[in-house]
Formats: sequence, C-alpha cells, structure tokens
Amino acid sequence: MGTKVIVGCTVLYTLLDSVITTVLYIHGSHLTTFTNDILDFNILRSALDLWGLMLLRVSLLLGASIGVSWNKGDGTSRVAKATTFILLICMIVITYSLAKLLMLTEVKPLNHQPWFLSLICWTCASSLGVVLFWKKLGKESNSVSNLNSSSRSGGGRGAEDTEKLVETAGEEDEEGEEGRQKKTSSGATLGRLLTYCKNDASLLSVAVLFLLISAVCEAFIPYYYGQAIDSIVLHQSMEYFVKPVITLAALALVSSLAMGVRGGVFTLTFARLNLRLRSHLFRTLMRQEIGFFDENHTGDIISRLSADTTQVSDLISQNINIFLRSIIKGAGFFVFMFGMSWKLTLVTIMGFPFIAFVSKLYGEYYKKLTKEVQTTLAEANKVAEETISSMRTVRSFANENGEADSYCAKLLVMFQLNKKQALAYACYMWTSCISELALEVAILYYGGHLVVTGQMSSGALISFFIYMLELGECLESIASVYTGLMQGVGAAEKVFEYLDRKPKHPAEGTEAPETCCGLVEFKDITFAYPTRPETDILKGVSFTLRPGEVTALVGPSGSGKSSCVSLLENFYLPQQGQVLLDGQPVNIFQHDYLHSKVALVGQEPVLFARTVKENIAYGLTDVSMEAVVQAATKANAHEFITALPEGYDTSVGEKGTQLSGGQKQRVAIARALIRNPRVLILDEATSALDAESEHTVQQALSNIIHEHTVLVIAHRLSTVEKADNIIVIDKGHVAEEGSHNQLMASAGLYCKLVQRQVLGMETGEEVLNPSENLQRNSDKRRRRRRQSDSSSSESEINVRYSIMGTKVIVGCTVLYTLLDSVITTVLYIHGSHLTTFTNDILDFNILRSALDLWGLMLLRVSLLLGASIGVSWNKGDGTSRVAKATTFILLICMIVITYSLAKLLMLTEVKPLNHQPWFLSLICWTCASSLGVVLFWKKLGKESNSVSNLNSSSRSGGGRGAEDTEKLVETAGEEDEEGEEGRQKKTSSGATLGRLLTYCKNDASLLSVAVLFLTMSAVCEAFIPYYFGKAIDSIVLHQSMEHFAKPVITLVILAMVSSFAIGVRGGVFTLTFARLNLRLRSHLFRTLMRQEIGFFDENHTGDIISRLSADTTQVSDLISQNINIFLRSIVRSAGFFVFMFGMSWKLTLVTIMGFPFITFVSNLYGEYYKKLAKEVQTTLAEANKVAEETISSMRTVRSFANESGEADSYCAKLLVMFQLNKKQALAYACYMWTSCMSDFALEIALLYYGGYLVVTGQMSSGTLISFVLYMLELVECLESIASVYTGLMQGVGAAEKVFEYLDRKPKHPAEGTEAPETCCGLVEFKDITFAYPTRPETDILKGVSFTLRPGEVTALVGPSGSGKSSCVNLLENFYLPQQGQVLLDGQPVNIFQHDYLHSKVALVGQEPVLFARTVKENIAYGLTDVSMEAVVQAATKANAHEFITALPEGYDTSVGEKGTQLSGGQKQRVAIARALIRNPRVLILDEATSALDAESEHIVQQALNNIIHEHTVLVIAHRLSTVEKADNIIVINKGHVAEEGSHNQLMASAGLYCKLVQRQVLGMETGEEVLNPSENLQRNSDKRRRHRRQSNSGSSESKITMWC
Repeated sequence: MGTKVIVGCTVLYTLLDSVITTVLYIHGSHLTTFTNDILDFNILRSALDLWGLMLLRVSLLLGASIGVSWNKGDGTSRVAKATTFILLICMIVITYSLAKLLMLTEVKPLNHQPWFLSLICWTCASSLGVVLFWKKLGKESNSVSNLNSSSRSGGGRGAEDTEKLVETAGEEDEEGEEGRQKKTSSGATLGRLLTYCKNDASLLSVAVLFLLISAVCEAFIPYYYGQAIDSIVLHQSMEYFVKPVITLAALALVSSLAMGVRGGVFTLTFARLNLRLRSHLFRTLMRQEIGFFDENHTGDIISRLSADTTQVSDLISQNINIFLRSIIKGAGFFVFMFGMSWKLTLVTIMGFPFIAFVSKLYGEYYKKLTKEVQTTLAEANKVAEETISSMRTVRSFANENGEADSYCAKLLVMFQLNKKQALAYACYMWTSCISELALEVAILYYGGHLVVTGQMSSGALISFFIYMLELGECLESIASVYTGLMQGVGAAEKVFEYLDRKPKHPAEGTEAPETCCGLVEFKDITFAYPTRPETDILKGVSFTLRPGEVTALVGPSGSGKSSCVSLLENFYLPQQGQVLLDGQPVNIFQHDYLHSKVALVGQEPVLFARTVKENIAYGLTDVSMEAVVQAATKANAHEFITALPEGYDTSVGEKGTQLSGGQKQRVAIARALIRNPRVLILDEATSALDAESEHTVQQALSNIIHEHTVLVIAHRLSTVEKADNIIVIDKGHVAEEGSHNQLMASAGLYCKLVQRQVLGMETGEEVLNPSENLQRNSDKRRRRRRQSDSSSSESEINVRYSIMGTKVIVGCTVLYTLLDSVITTVLYIHGSHLTTFTNDILDFNILRSALDLWGLMLLRVSLLLGASIGVSWNKGDGTSRVAKATTFILLICMIVITYSLAKLLMLTEVKPLNHQPWFLSLICWTCASSLGVVLFWKKLGKESNSVSNLNSSSRSGGGRGAEDTEKLVETAGEEDEEGEEGRQKKTSSGATLGRLLTYCKNDASLLSVAVLFLTMSAVCEAFIPYYFGKAIDSIVLHQSMEHFAKPVITLVILAMVSSFAIGVRGGVFTLTFARLNLRLRSHLFRTLMRQEIGFFDENHTGDIISRLSADTTQVSDLISQNINIFLRSIVRSAGFFVFMFGMSWKLTLVTIMGFPFITFVSNLYGEYYKKLAKEVQTTLAEANKVAEETISSMRTVRSFANESGEADSYCAKLLVMFQLNKKQALAYACYMWTSCMSDFALEIALLYYGGYLVVTGQMSSGTLISFVLYMLELVECLESIASVYTGLMQGVGAAEKVFEYLDRKPKHPAEGTEAPETCCGLVEFKDITFAYPTRPETDILKGVSFTLRPGEVTALVGPSGSGKSSCVNLLENFYLPQQGQVLLDGQPVNIFQHDYLHSKVALVGQEPVLFARTVKENIAYGLTDVSMEAVVQAATKANAHEFITALPEGYDTSVGEKGTQLSGGQKQRVAIARALIRNPRVLILDEATSALDAESEHIVQQALNNIIHEHTVLVIAHRLSTVEKADNIIVINKGHVAEEGSHNQLMASAGLYCKLVQRQVLGMETGEEVLNPSENLQRNSDKRRRHRRQSNSGSSESKITMWC
C-alpha cells in the first residue's frame, strides 16, 4: 500500500511540474513561444532549454515509478542505487539555471523579467523535489528489509551507573530510528553520538557560544582589512588608518580568547563522550549471554572496546570542532559577500553543490572501507591476543614465525584495503581542490567583468577576494576533516552494533525468596550449544540434587557433565525441559540472588590479576579479613598463602600465573566457600590437589555438607565413591544412577570405569615451607655481590669521566662569555671610540644609541656565568636547575633577538644601513650570540643531567639488591642499530619522527614522489596570490578584460596543476603510511615473538595488545593524516616568504620577528602534551587489561554475578584517564589562545607597519595588497601547523610507547646455533638453582640434579609448588637457571637452534591451549606439509579420532577460542595428538591425561607404551597408573630432590612417596604410614574384597599386593 501511495504522489508531482513549467514558460497564454524559440533560439532571451529540463525531470520520475510498480524485485533496488546519479543530474540542472539567471541579467534587469525569474526559481525548486521523491521511492523499496533489521536490533538496557559522568545516554527511546538500525547514514550516526553528550549540554552550549563569537569576529576581520587598505589608498594618511587597525586588534583579541575556550571545551566534552561510550559499551557487554562470548573472540571485542572507541572520540572530537567552526565561518563570510555582490555570491553558491556532492560520495565509500579495515584489524588482533596469551604453547612448538606469518597475513588483507583508501583519498583531494580553485577563478573572472562593466568597485572586489581566500580556507578545512569524521563514523557504527545488541538470554529474573533450600531438579533437559545448534549435547536428561547430599556426576569426556553445570548456572537456556531450584526455573531468579546461592569451582579455575585476598573475596563487598582467612583455611590454602612474599596481599599475576595449578585451585575453592552457598558445584575442583590437601579440603566440605546441596564432577574415585548419589551420563543420556555400591553391583558403565581407575594413585601436594622459600644460595649471593662491586666501579669511572666533561663545558662557556663581551664592546665603541659610553649614558636616544644592545650583552654574560658557577660549585640542585631553566632562557633569548630586529627597523628610519656598518654588525652579533647562549645553556643542562643520572645510579645501585645492580649493568647495551634516539627511552619529538621515517626507507621512492608533488603543489599555490594581485592590478589600472585575461589563464593552469599535485601527494602519503603501519605492526609483533617468557609474565596481555593495536593505529593514522598537511604548510610557508621578501624585506623581517614566539609556544605545548599523551596511553592500557581479563574470563565473572563490579573497576580506570583528559583540554585551550593571538598580532603588526611604509612612500599600495594576500595564506599555513601539531604529538607519544617494546632485547634470547643430525634424547639436570624473574628472591629449585635416559619413562612427582613444572620450563628453554645447566645429549639446551630444540622436545601441558582453528590445524600446529593420514594417525594414537569424526565437520571443525567448543578431556587428547604427530625424541607429559576418563586414559597409555622405546619420556602426573610403571621416579619436595628410584624401591624405603601411596591407594588418615604392608592390607580387607568382587579378573588385588 505504501509503495502505491508513493508512486501515485510521484505521478501527480510530475503532472504538476509539467503544468507549472509550461505556464511559466509561455508567460501564461502565449503558445506561440514554442514556435518562436524553436525557430530562433537564443540562450540569453529564450527559456526553451529550461522547459526541456522539465521533460528530463518528468521522464526520470515516471521511469522510476513504472520500475517500482511493475518490477518490485530488481526495479526497486535499482531506484535506490541510482540516487547518487540523480543527485548529480539535479545539481547540474540547478547550476545551469543559476548561470542562466546571471546571463539574463546581462540583457535587462530581473524586475523586468518576472516570468523568467519565476521559471528559474521553479526549476531549482522542482529539481530538489525530484531528489526528494526519488529518495522516497528508494526508501520505500527498502522499507521491508529495514524494518526487519530494525526488529532484530535494539539498544541495550541495563545496569545503573554510580557516576553521573558514566550514565548511559544511549538507553532512551528518543534516540530515533537511526539509532536502532544497524546501517545508518553518517549524519544519523553523528546525531546518535551527540545524544551521548546530552548530559553535557551546558558544556556544548558554551563551546558553540564561543565558536559563534570567534566565527563572528573572524568574519569582521577581512572587512576591516579592506577598510584599512582603502584608508591607505584613498587618504595616504596614518590618521585614517589607525581606527580600523584598533578595531582589528580588538577583534583579534576576542576571537583568540573565544577560540581557546572553544577548543578546550570541545576537547573536554568529547573526553566525556569517550568515557561514557566506553562505559556504556562495557556494561552492555557485561549483559550479553555467555553464547555471545562463545561466538565472538576476545580480541574482536577488545578491538571494539579499545581501538574503535578511541577512533570515535579522538577523530570526531578533533575534527568536529574544526568542521563546525568552518561551517559557521563560511556562513558569516557569505553574509558579507552577499552584501558586497549578490552576483559573485551566486557564483559561489553554484559551486557549492558540487563540493558537497564530492564529499558525500567519497564519505560513503570511505566509511565502507573503514568498516572493512576495522573488521580485518579485529581479526589481526584476535590472532595477536590468542598468540600472546598462549605464548608458552607457541614457544614450546617453536611456531613464533608461523604466528607472525599468520598475523602479517591478516595485516596484508588490511593493507589491500588501505591501498583502496589511498586511491580514494587521492581522487577526493584532486576533485575537491579543483572544485575550490575553479570556484575562486570563476569568482575572479566574473568579478573582473563586473568591475569593467561598472557593477562594483575595485575596492569592493579586493575585499571580496579577502573573503574568498577565507572561504577557501573553510572549504579546505571541511575537506581535510571529512576523512577523519568518516573514519570516526565508521568506527562508531561498529561500536553501535554491539550497543544495539540485546542478549538472547537476558538475566531478567525478579524472584529473590528469603529462604533457599537448595533442591535442584533437571527435568527432561535437551540442550545444544548456540554455536552448534544441530548437535544435542543433552538428550532428555532428568535427575535431582537434594539438600544435604553429595551428588556425583560422572561419565566420559564430552558426555555433557559440564553442560549440566552451565545450565544450572543459567549460562544457557535448554531447548527443552527446565532446570529448577526449589521448584522454580532458575531463569526467574534475580541474577545476583541465583549466584549468591549457587557457587562454582571450575575444572580450570580462573583467577584475576589482583591480590590473593581480592580473589578470594571476588564479587563481595565489606568482607572481613577474618572471613577470608577462614575460607582459605578450609580450602587448605592458608599455609601456602602466608608463605608468599606479601601474604594475602601478593598479586597472583595475570590469570594466576604466579601460582601453581594446585595453589590456584585452592584459592578458587576458598572463593566459593567464603560465600557459604546453598548449592556448591565442584567441577574437577580438587583435580590438581595432592592427596593430603584433598583430604583436608574433603574434610572441610564434609563438615558443611548438611547445610548445602553439593554437585561433584570428578574422575577420582576417592571423590566420587562417598557421594550419596552418583549419576552416570553417557552420550547425553543418564545411563545409570545410584550409590557407589548399587552401581558397582549393577556392573554397568560405572563399574567399568571403577575397574580401570580403582588402582589409580595421585601424588600429593604440600605447602611450601615459608622459611626455606627465603633462603638464598651462597654462590649466587657471592656472584651477585661481585657483579654489584663491578657495577659500582664502572659507575664511579663513568661519574669521573662525566665530571671531567662538565669542567670542559664550563671552561668553554666562560671563554664564550669573554668572547661575547669583547666583540660586543668593540662593535659598540666602533673599534676605539671609548667616549661612546659617556655620551650614550648622558644623552640616550633609542634611534641613535646602541647602549641598550651592550646592556643585553651584560644580561647574556651574567646568565651564562651564573649557570657555570652553579654547575661547578653545586652539582646537586644547581645542576638540575640549569636544565629546568632551559625554556625560560629560550624565551629570554627570543625577546633579545626580537628587540634587536626591531632596533634594526628603527635604525633604518634614521639613515640607510649601508651608512651604519658598526650598528648593523652589532645587531647581527647580538642575534647570533643569543642563539649561542641557548646552545651553551642546553649543553650545560645535558651534562648536568648525565652527572646526576650517574650519581643516582650509583646511589641506587648501592642501596638495592644484587638483582637490581645486575639490571643496571645490563640496561646500557640492550639497544639495536636503529640509532641513538632509538636507544634512549626519552627522545625528542623530532627524533621520534625521524626514527619513524627510517621505517619508510624501503618506500623512499614513494616518499620522493610524495615530496615532489608536495613541492609542485606548494610552488603553484605560492604563485597563485601573485597572479591574483596581477589580475587585480590589471583591472584597477587598465579597466579592460583584454589585460585581465592573461593572469586569469595563468591562474587556471596553476589551479589545475596544483589540484592534481595535491591529489597525488595525498594518496601517496596515505599509501606510504599504510605501509609504515604494516611494517611497524609486523616488526613489533615479531619483536614480541622474540621476547623471553619472563617478559610475558611481567606484562599483561591487555597491555601488549594495547601497544600492538591502539598505539600503532595512533602512530600510523595520526601521523599520516597530519604530516601531510604539516609538510605542505611548511613548504608553502617557505614559498610565501620568498615572494614576501621580494616585495618588502622590512615587512618580511616583522614576520620573522614573530616566528620564534609561535615556535616557542608550539614546542612548549608539544612537550607537555606528549607527556600527557603517554600517561593517557598508560591508563588506557590498564583499562584494557581489566577489560581483556574480564571478557576472557566471562564465565567466572557471570558465575559470581560480578558484572557490575568489573564494570565499576573498568570505569574507575577510565575516570583516572579522564582526569588526564581534563588536563589535556586545559592545555589545548591555552595553546589555541596563545597560538591564535600570536597569529593575529603578527598580521596586525604587518598591516600597521605596511601602512606606514605606504604612507612614507617606501612601497606602493598594490604591493601592500599583494603582501596582504600572502599574509592571509601564511596565516592559513600557521593555523594548519597549529591544528595538526596536537595530532602529531599524540602520534609521537604513542610511537615512543611502541619503541619501548621495539628497543627491548630479550634477556634470554633463543640464539643457539647447534642442530646435530642425530639426537639421542639424553637429558641431564645438573645442580640447578632457579627463581622466576618476577620473584627473584624466591628460589623454586635448589641444587636439583637428575637424568632422563632414552627409551625410559621418568616420573616427576611432588607437592604443588615444589618445582615440577619449573623443570619442564627449563627443559623447554623458557628460562635460564641462576646456577647449573640443563643438558640435551651433553650440550646445554640454550646452544641448540630454537626450531631444532622444540622439534626434539614436545610438551603436553597441564592446561592444554588450543587455538581458534580447526582440529586438523591444531594437531598439525607449527608443521608444514603434513598429510591428512599423519593427522589421523596421531589422533588415533591419542584416542581422539572417534570423537573428532563425530563432530559436525570432523577434522575441519573449529575448536573455538581457546578450544571452548571441546570438553576438557577432548582438548587434552587433541593436545596429545599435537605432540605425538612430531615423533619427538623427548616427550613431556605434564598432567597430560588428568582430564581423561579411565577408559580413554588406558588407551592413551597403551599408545604411549608402544612408542616409549623410541623416546625419552618425562611424566608429571597424580595418577599411580601413570607413575607406577615408570623406569625411574623422582620425588621433588621444597625445591630439592627428596628421593629417586623405581616404584618398588621407593615403596620399600617408606619415605614421602610411600606416604603418598598410602593416602591414595588405601585412603588412610593423616599420619598413617606403611610400616607393615600386610597389616595395612588386612585393615582394609573389606575394601579389597569389595573391589575384588567388582573386578571380574581380580586384577585389583594382585596389583595392590605388587605395590607393597
């Protein structure tokens, strides 16, 4: 119905257009007009062409209507696609009509042609109507799809904010339809962004008010320029000249102040937008269902939260300020221009639609490209995040180059899009500039015609040209900032995609009963994960968990046990059935309430990078220390926590990396117990605990069982067998249910699992002895003491050497002051006229005397001598004060130079300079010696800093530990060949920019082309004002179009060449810095891949990703955007100075006098802003760390209902950043005020002095006009430099952060060179002492020695934290020991080639890491040219082939981020296959089968047994079935080898190993020992008989007898 209405209205409109146009054309009733115009058409008298345009409009609209009506498929879409073309047609029609209007005015006045005027107005109006109806037809054709997309999307609602500043502005319904649609126009997206600023309406009002004030003042400035020039030309008197100059000064002062306030307030407002947008996005993410995080990788989400929000706030805040200012200034200029000449203004209006059309066309295309770039960048970040967070796995398979190649492949895809961006930018810049210059030439030509024909005066034309140049500046500003705005809009649309997403399974429950019994019921549950909806994990599952009972859930890996937990935690909704808590579905309870009653301890516990106390009390408020200690004690964690360096205040590191697996699990148990929940879920919660610790925790749990409903998922029989009820799940069904005895009697699946595992044994984990943890190895201490002594000696020598250098500098400074005194005095007294002093003192005249210049010499000498004395006598505070006063000295010297140049101009008023050689020489020497003062002062400050730095180093070295001294010795030589500025942590902005350009050395040809076209465009633009002046002179002097044509033609040629050069320059610069971005990211990533594992222990993944993503983006984007304009402005300024100097060296000298102050202000602001930018980047990295940690651990966050707490933590980091943003806003406001004031002061000084020169006959008025034109162009260049300097400084600040990583050399590089053809696999640990770099004071291993022999299986057992995994890390060459060596075939492992070592040593870790790739790619990880047969063979050996083939796509099934689409056991089997496919010489199994069920473990063990004779096997395991058959068992306790031998030998020795066997095999209480094996067996005879009955073969009894 809607389409028919629109089509009907369109047909009626065409009929109306036809009637009105015809009536106006025939002047009401003169039908003969057609015949006359056809027979004798004259464009100046006839309107037949306008009537023909009506036919064009009617045919277009009728054709579209017929297409929409008859073909609702392709026809409707074609209408929408042709909108841009129709817009272009209508713009051409309007432009032609306006040109026709101007032509008609040449025949007779418009008031004599009412029909003609009405027809032209209707033609313009009806053309706009065509565009509106065409868009309506296109919109109507797409309305159905738009409505569908609108219904699927929507803004997120949710958690209230505690800070008003962080309120979610986007949650209101009045955001409009454009806020709810996924694909919006640029204007709608900008509008929606502004709705986030509605709480800052007062700030925005202030900003807009001052924007209006500055724009109005700037609009009046050209008018008074014209008034001042007219007063000189007409009156030749300073009396008439003063009034407009004073008015100009007042306008400049007000405008500068308004610009400063406007800039600061806009910066502050958009900093608040950034804060609000990030906060709203993070809180929206916190409300999403768990399935959302399964589908979206952490890297993608962090990219939206970090890079895209930064682009939104930074690019829009930087550009919308200039954009709005340019729009308002342009409007003001049009008002003045219209008052001077409506005809010339009409010519301007004719050109505007084409400029707007080009901008719109480019903007839409660039926005599309930007979204694609953001998508590919997010994919690259995903690879980076996955790689860096799993660096140990990457390193263990020596696949750093493979990951770097994967990352670079993603970057190359992005680079292809960057090339399209560069081409688009080049075309846009060319068309935009040619449109602007064509408009200026057209105005000039038509204006000349108006002057020649007497329709306007030459003075009015000059004023109009000044406005024209200002208008050109506005157009250029609009063109330059539009790119940034479109990038920001593209990034904003990506952000809004997440903001508009409503969770598919929201936590909208409302129930919160006062009491909760804890009765849990699963009723006919059928469930499939959202990522694999076609595969049912649970199929009609029903069971009950009763209060006060322990229910165990057992079954093979992947059977659905963890899925039951996820449903009980309300992470997902089942497709069928219900999960009930106390008879109510779990999804009707309040989110916080449910998770306060249900607590989970997962299979792979996630800890956060906080203290132990904060992790235990995670998600709780007002928790006493007593409660924390009590919970830790229950979980058997108190003892090891108190042994940590800072006890409960010790940071556990990112994801708990500073704790062992068992320690992490105990902290996680404490975190659950502190809540005293009604339902306690233990999903393999004690799998990493030693027998003693597990027994203690089990006792603690037994004491509180009557108060809770307990659900246990475990493989250990000791955990399962005492459960009140055991539920066996197999292939998604409940296979059997009952008590342990009942299920054993039934001889079903559970009985088979028990038979396989009943003889299993796990080694215990004990708590480290805190007193022994702090003991140091004496050799290590002595070695570090020697290093400290040598470091101190070296520092002493360096200090002495630096002091010697300081004396040399001080001596040279004193000599320089003496030289300055002598030369100045000689020049002052003209060689030998000593009476000059007396004469000048008695009768001082500033125009004749140079006594003031001699006094300035005394000032210089006193400053340098004072600094020299301070450095010599007081090397403490005095030396630092010299460095701090450098800026002040620079200001003083600039004032001296300015005064000297002003003195020079005053002297020229007395007599010519060639008659005053002594005076001229004295002024030149004063300027030069002032520069010398700055250089010597900086040298003194530099030397003083080096002394103080060395002194502080020596003092700190003496007061620190040996480790710090060792670091001080090592830091000096860790830089590579990238130059001195790359080796210093704090570099100047110029040095950083220079270093960035070294990354472009491979693109020297591209840069040369860019600079060539930059120079070409600058030269052409430098000639344009000159020929403007020539054209004006030709009009004023000759009043003839003949003389006027030549400069106009020259201007046309210059405009075309300049526009083409600007386009090429912009595109090549964009391409070059896209290549820089690619090169910088690639180099940084490869540098990170070379860092030692300790680097990743010390630096959080979020921090590293922030450097790799956000900072590199800032470096390439901000610098590439701004350096183009910056260099162009510099080159143009140089060209303008050449022309200005040729016209008047005096006026040019005035310009030079003002330049040092502008440079000083820019430098002062730049250094301060760079410092702030680095601090902002640091705080942003901390916020990203919180976000990455939270999002990657979302299940843990959701299980403890701490989404609001994490959001508050994130917002707290943002608020810290916001405080820095406020400082940035204030600094920007001050800088804009001083910069603009300096610009205006320079312009007014030039105008005033130029007027004086004209009045005194030293230059002509025409030359002054040309000079004013150059002055305005120069102001434009200075303003461009000022506007882009902020962006450059931000890019430099980010670059320095990036270079900190690029300059870092790994402390333990993989620089081995050996790669023998054969490797036997003999591994020896010789007297190993080792401490982790993050805790160097705590030795993990202390003099450990043992051997792993080829063809043998060696088991490593011992308590948690005793050093087992540390041995693996050393064998993998992840770290270097502080003492001793790890040998492979008699050679230290660090001398082997990195790839070679990890091809011979393969690791299967305790917590296997899989990558977001297919199963096949994970098994063949790090290998090339691997056949499918080899992959299947490895998977078969690891007992993984069967479950892999059952997956939806078999070996091509994606395992999800970190393998989340597989169960724990499935992940571990894939990891085992990944190791077996390499056929390594040394195979390390670090709890490799801990997550496997008994049957799977048995098969895997058989597979391993078949290949043992070919390998050296190191096993770390808790299960006796894995350990007992080992050829050698090494027991490590408290960092020492406690005992070593075979199973029988260790059992016979009745040591620690024997105690652990007792605990696991016989379930003995604490303190029981195997004193008499037969008695122990007798005491447990009932248990053995039960096991014997359950086993058909009776193998269990014989096995126990063999052990003892």
